[in-house]
Formats: sequence, structure tokens, C-alpha cells
Amino acid sequence: MPSPERQDEALARALLREGLWLYPYRASALKNRQRHFFGGIYPPAWSARNTGDPCVLGTECLLETTAETTIQVRVLFLQHALAGDDCERSIGMPPVPLEALRQEPACIRFEFDAGAAVLLGQITVGAQDCGDGLARIRLHIENLTDANPPHREDVLPCTLASTLAMLHTQGGSWVSLIDPPADRAAAAQACVQQGLFPVLSGRTGSRDRLLAAPIILPEYPRLAPESRGDLFDNTEIDELLTLRVLTLSEAEKAELRRATPAVRGLLERATSLTPAELARLHGALRDLHGLETAPPAPMVAVAPGAKVRLRPRRSADALDALLAGKLATVRAVEHDVDGGVQLTVTVDEDPGADLGVAGYHGHRFFFHPDEVEPW
Repeated sequence: MPSPERQDEALARALLREGLWLYPYRASALKNRQRHFFGGIYPPAWSARNTGDPCVLGTECLLETTAETTIQVRVLFLQHALAGDDCERSIGMPPVPLEALRQEPACIRFEFDAGAAVLLGQITVGAQDCGDGLARIRLHIENLTDANPPHREDVLPCTLASTLAMLHTQGGSWVSLIDPPADRAAAAQACVQQGLFPVLSGRTGSRDRLLAAPIILPEYPRLAPESRGDLFDNTEIDELLTLRVLTLSEAEKAELRRATPAVRGLLERATSLTPAELARLHGALRDLHGLETAPPAPMVAVAPGAKVRLRPRRSADALDALLAGKLATVRAVEHDVDGGVQLTVTVDEDPGADLGVAGYHGHRFFFHPDEVEPW
């Protein structure tokens, strides 16, 4: 299993490029000429003229503390390039004792070349004592760039795009704002989010890491293990977008090959998928409350078209004894009236299996995902 650091790093890199390119991924497409992204922080003068484009993003979160508690912050964003691929930027603030933050906020400034201007920004972290061993942590990320170009495409190099923050504590424990303990609920409700929404991250059950992103995420978010790489397209699903990429004309694919390395890589991944890899993108089941605890076998077995060996466990009827050990093909993944999941299968040695495919009774059978083994 990847370390919590590597898990968060992989997720952060995917979030950075969320919405960066939209299907059909061609630079000539109107929606890719007008770049869209979550979590933008714009120069103040531009923000004053365009009220939907903020010059500050921030988050408040709760931390259970001890005398030794420290906080470390890392901010990531994309800087759009005037030519070529976009630049990933990362600014880290070293660990700061909580007691020092209670006395005075910690600030760090950063700057990057933006062509005709210099992108200037500031990260500020402060702490307020809430009593009962609890502190409210405030994080603000500001764009201080002195630039006010007339057109949107000209302001992008001076903008912090897709901004997100990763917070790590030692000697303390973050409090879930999604599902806080009863005695922390009022304090959690009082936290104000300014375009960034914090969730617990890292290993499930741990409370030393937070991820504050411009997209609302579940606790302990993970990349789907079936995914073959970034598709960028505003929370669309991998299977749908991959199939769409495969239907592009040769002329459209040629345009993608002339695009940025990220888009070229997307095309290469989509066109090199094997049938088995493509099938894994469809119909996966997992425990949404503990992703890493879900066994990989059902995720492979439940893909329609997958070959499985039947292992009935519930002895629901006499057919279970007759079908045990038989090879079968998964035809569909369905939900029953009780909210459970059933796999519709046909038995390979059944001479009437084609009738089962057509939906006729007596030649299609139903099993739970834990009653089959991938073959």
C-alpha cells in the first residue's frame, strides 16, 4: 500500500489539473481556448473588476492540540504558461509550533516570473484558542500581483490556478468537519470556508493530515485504482471519456499529438488500453467508507464480460449446489430492492447460455459479488 504521503501527492497532482483540458481535448475547441479551472486566485485589480474571480482563498479547520503540537503547510497551484505546458508550483512552510501561531500568524511570500509581470503571492497561517484543547487554524492564500491586463488570457500567467493546500500536524489531531464528534460540532459549524474545503486525508482513520481543495471531497479521498491516468475533464468518468477519445477522427488525434505533453500522454494511454484494462473501468464496486479495505477481486469479477468461477456461500436454493465450481460469464451488475448488489451470470457449459444473454429465465443466474472468483 502506498504511504500516506504518496497517496496525497498522487491525489493532489490529479486535482491540480482537474478541468485543465476538456473533451475533445483539441486546443482549437472553444471550451479549451477559454480555459476553466477550479481554485483560481487572481491579481487584486483584476478581481476588483471581475467579482467572480477572487484574489484570496482560505480555509478554517479545527485541531486538537498538545503542548508539542506543530503545523506544516504546503500550497500547490498551476501557473498557466503563455506557451507550452503549464507549470506546477509548490510552496512549503516549515513546521511551526502551535504556540507561536497563537501569538502571531506565520507568513511566507513567493514570486514567479509571469512574462510581462511577476506573480507575487502570500500564505498566512494563524491559530485561535477555542478552549478544551481545541484550536481553530486559519489559512489564507493571497495573490498580490500588480497586474491588470484587459483580457482574461493575459491574466492567467499572473493567476494561481487550481490552488489547494496540504496541512500536516505532529503532536495534534485534526477534527473532521464533515462528521465531527458531538462535542466539537458547534465549533466545526463555526468554521468559515473561502473557496477551499478541508477533509481528512492520508491513511484511513489517521488524523494527522488535511487536504483543502477547491472541490468538495469525501474524507480520505483516493484515486480509483482502475484509472490509467489523468483525463482532466471536470469530474467526468474515465470509461466514458476514454471511449470518446477512441472515437476521435485521425485528424483530431493528430491535433492532440501536437498539443501539450499532458494531452499527448492522455491520447497514448487511451489508445494503448487492452480490452481487459478497458473492462476494469466499468462497473467497479468498492466500500465507499474504506477504499483500501475493499478486496480487488470483486472489482475485476463484476465487470460485465468477465469470466468467473461460482462459489455460492448462502445456500439459497438447490441450484447453488449444482452450480458450485462452474465457470460463468458476468452479464450485468444489478441492484435488488433491498439495495444490495447482484451479478447476473450465464454458465459457460449451459447449451442455452444464449437464452440467458437474451434475458430468459432458467439460463441466467444471480450471485453476490463475494460468491464469485475471477478466472
